[in-house]
Amino acid sequence: DMIQALENNARSLGAATLKMCLIKRVNDAFNDIFSVLERLAWDPPQLTSYIINCEDYKQTFSKLPWYNYKLSPNYAIVNWKDRTDAQVKQMETLDREDHGGDTYYSPFLEQDDVYVPGTFLLTYKDEVAGWIISRRLPSGVIFRYRLYLRPAFRKPGKASALISESCKGQIADGDPNLISKFSIDASNPALLRFY
Repeated sequence: DMIQALENNARSLGAATLKMCLIKRVNDAFNDIFSVLERLAWDPPQLTSYIINCEDYKQTFSKLPWYNYKLSPNYAIVNWKDRTDAQVKQMETLDREDHGGDTYYSPFLEQDDVYVPGTFLLTYKDEVAGWIISRRLPSGVIFRYRLYLRPAFRKPGKASALISESCKGQIADGDPNLISKFSIDASNPALLRFY
């Protein structure tokens, strides 16, 4: 059995944990592989990301209730390229204060790879309330890898508006071959239900 051999080989090299990534298309049935993994006492599979191509956006996303979410007038969505120096300064302060040194949510990581049509700030009056940062990977995949809202602004619809604007920006970019990847942690059931 190939999986058993792979597992044994990895353990002989000192691996304590093994993870397998499966890409499942809508109509794929993975029952056979799941039963093999269950027999080998692996943990049950968990959905961790969605990969959606641009055409699916037009046909499917536009019909979802959150896709055209309307923000109240005090909120605005600002394209990454249009952010002001004052907003950048706010973001730098928030990055230090809100994350306690954890750079995972930092909007300033890997700036050379930022995919501008899918990257936005959410503002409330003159305050930066959050952001969605997208990257274009060498494979052409658009990866939305930072979605952050300040705790005071974590109210229904705010993240939806950022995700929606990011999707629309990708569609407007006009490349029909673009693929978008939403990376969703398995420990975030609310976001998994959202999609």
